Amino acid sequence: MCSQSVGFPYLLARLVAAALLASLPVGASAADAGLPHLEKRGAVTQLIVDGRPFIILGGQVGNATGFPERMERAWPKFKAMHLNTVEFPIYWGQIEPAEGKFDFSGVDPIIRGLRSQGLRAIPLWFGTYKNGAMDYVPTWVKDDPQRFPRVLDYGGRPIRVLSPHGPATLDADRRAYAELMKHLKEIDGSDHTVILMQVENESGLLGSVRDYAPETTRLFNGAVPAQLVAALHQTPGTWRGSLACGRRRCSPATTFPATSTPWRGPARRSIRCRPLSTCGWAGRGPTTGSSNLTGPVTAIPAVGPSRT
Repeated sequence: MCSQSVGFPYLLARLVAAALLASLPVGASAADAGLPHLEKRGAVTQLIVDGRPFIILGGQVGNATGFPERMERAWPKFKAMHLNTVEFPIYWGQIEPAEGKFDFSGVDPIIRGLRSQGLRAIPLWFGTYKNGAMDYVPTWVKDDPQRFPRVLDYGGRPIRVLSPHGPATLDADRRAYAELMKHLKEIDGSDHTVILMQVENESGLLGSVRDYAPETTRLFNGAVPAQLVAALHQTPGTWRGSLACGRRRCSPATTFPATSTPWRGPARRSIRCRPLSTCGWAGRGPTTGSSNLTGPVTAIPAVGPSRT
């Protein structure tokens, strides 16, 4: 995850101003429906919940704590820390154990429990990416590498990361995410327990500086998209030249194309019921070892605004 564990209080207001995706415009129809939304007020943009500005004083549970019984054991800690919001994970593999068969029985008790405690919720989507790996995707995705290809490292070996250039992966993640968002709207449409929704958690590659599959390599050797060049105020050219990407350094767009997040296309229209957030890995990169080597890390140009 992106922030401190539940043992340490932290301020999540940075998510509101810096990490909100532009797929939900400020002051959009969500405001008219009374849903949590972003609103421009003077020189600042505020998160509005139930008609009033809301400052998030949040705690985040651990990666393996997104289950009702474990969350219940944490209620006293939340209260002792005087939190008003809790971030918790929702696992793709849990809500879609068989393709097209969705089960939200592990999600609903958590939402209801937080509501009963007077707390707001920010669900974290552990989908295609979680800490630069695919650990939380369904088994039926992991078991079909032909349909859901893996990233290839420098030696051509598949690693435990799904390729961002797998159309079936994108479609499956997008479909699951849209179903989750529609379900949250059904169970929380008027209560507004959920005030933000994360899109992916620390997307990136853990174990390779980029995907060395043939299609990705072809893109890496090609021109940087004009939209990205303009956004970064760079000179048009190839990835190596324009962004000074070396032979074994990563390139954000060839690793994560603009379509590799589930809020694009039809899903974007179906999930416009809460502000959306995203987060990146604040550590090093690109290096070798345990760091997330690409995606939204400190060593990679900030391409997010150019894609929204």
